[in-house]
Amino acid sequence: MSIVFVLLGGWGIVISLYLLAGSAASYRQNSELARWAKVSENLIVSIQHLSFERGRSAVVLRGPDPISNANRVFIADRRRHADEALEKSLAVLSGIPEARYDVISERLRAFRALRPDVDRNVEIPLPLRNADLSGRWFDASTRLIESLKYAVDILIGNYIPGDARRLASLASGSLELRISAGTEATFVAQAASSGRKPSAEVMGKIHRLRGIEDRLWHEIILDTGYLKKSRLMEKVREVRDIHMAGLRAFQDRALADDLRTARMAAER
Repeated sequence: MSIVFVLLGGWGIVISLYLLAGSAASYRQNSELARWAKVSENLIVSIQHLSFERGRSAVVLRGPDPISNANRVFIADRRRHADEALEKSLAVLSGIPEARYDVISERLRAFRALRPDVDRNVEIPLPLRNADLSGRWFDASTRLIESLKYAVDILIGNYIPGDARRLASLASGSLELRISAGTEATFVAQAASSGRKPSAEVMGKIHRLRGIEDRLWHEIILDTGYLKKSRLMEKVREVRDIHMAGLRAFQDRALADDLRTARMAAER
């Protein structure tokens, strides 16, 4: 498994869909809420795939060589899954003013307008690429992901009180954790791909993201404990251990070690 795939979250944050499916089942008797639950599920699927597309494309744009066939296939698959899930949600979102469909639509157009530029630039060597494209791509992707996450929060804010509402909140927190961890991982993977240590500014962002992730894990563990669901707690602790002892430790080594060695591992 390549270093880039691991750094981009190949270990998988799977809590969101698990929790959302469980809470959705609690109120299927309400057709409107059931419809919103399905939209939430599709948005979470789309966000996870968009996060992968965002990260992998940004890493390739910063790397010295044209895109490999494996990365080309990976990005195409993630893009297809993200678009399919999102298309299932847009019509419903357009009828929910609080979800800010106007913002989503605007950011989606800006994001998709950059995809052709990304596709062209990853096919050529680094010196010939648009120098600021990676940053613009990452920012546009992040803005879209944030607007979709906002819509998820609006939708699950209408869950009925009790365990279903707490499960929905856990889904939202888990999704926020996935987004934050993916952003951090992309920063580290870009450094590994380019062979350069992150700047002081980027290191500051990494530390801030880690603070957010630590807070989210604390909240997730507390909320899971209130639910008294042993199997769910086991899954939460398992994913936390993979994150902290696996992914974060791996990132620390990548940041501390010779990044040239890290890049060689990434290219295998």
